[in-house]
Amino acid sequence: MTGYPCFDAEPLLRLPRNQAGRDWVVGDIHGCFTTLEALLADVEFDPARDRLLSVGDLIDRGPESARSLEFWSAPWFHAIRGNHEQMMLDSESGDPVAAMSWAFNGGGWFFEEPEEQRAALLAAAARLPLVMEVATAIGPVGLVHGDVPRRRSWGDFVSRLERGEPAAIEAALWGRDRALGRVSRGIDGIERVYVGHTPQRNGVRVVGNVFCIDTGAVYGPRDGLVDTGLTLMRAEGGATHSREAVYPDAPFAARFW
Repeated sequence: MTGYPCFDAEPLLRLPRNQAGRDWVVGDIHGCFTTLEALLADVEFDPARDRLLSVGDLIDRGPESARSLEFWSAPWFHAIRGNHEQMMLDSESGDPVAAMSWAFNGGGWFFEEPEEQRAALLAAAARLPLVMEVATAIGPVGLVHGDVPRRRSWGDFVSRLERGEPAAIEAALWGRDRALGRVSRGIDGIERVYVGHTPQRNGVRVVGNVFCIDTGAVYGPRDGLVDTGLTLMRAEGGATHSREAVYPDAPFAARFW
């Protein structure tokens, strides 16, 4: 993949424990922000106390990708970079193949946005870290969009990302071995890890201490698919909530800012 490094941030974001409220982790949103708002209403999300943590891929394929800026700027929302945010950045490298590849994978909406909006989206994506580590009541919890290479501990993986190793960056954005069932063990050195990137058709897949929570939010009955939706999980375990895709012309809960 091209575009490495397109970073205006450190590869790792560390968050302290949320002493006031709850931490929720959300799967790949892919422009389905109306669905997300309805799901947040379901769990009575309180932006004054709670935090929402994203495994990346806020954009593309769904109908509301430009709204990602609203969430990236919200103080209660914390996201890592997905491969679709990386493709957006790669499209600006001057390589026409990269731009065509992104458009084919759902990025065509971007080129219809005003120039000022495109610049703001690119700047926001460049600030996204590759991984997140969050202190919780059960210990540290990690987020990475793709996967951690097999036989790598969390600490070793983070160290390689901080050194800018291309293979580690590739795995963080594009890896999917656990999500596809190719690796059957979890990740050492951390309590649990949440990943996205690879849609699951039968709900959340659990591999050791790894939770694959991309449950296909952008897909739904209008695509002839069932058992898909957007999933929220409590970061420290327990509650899991999902919703089928809801589109902007349908009723939904009030916005959270």
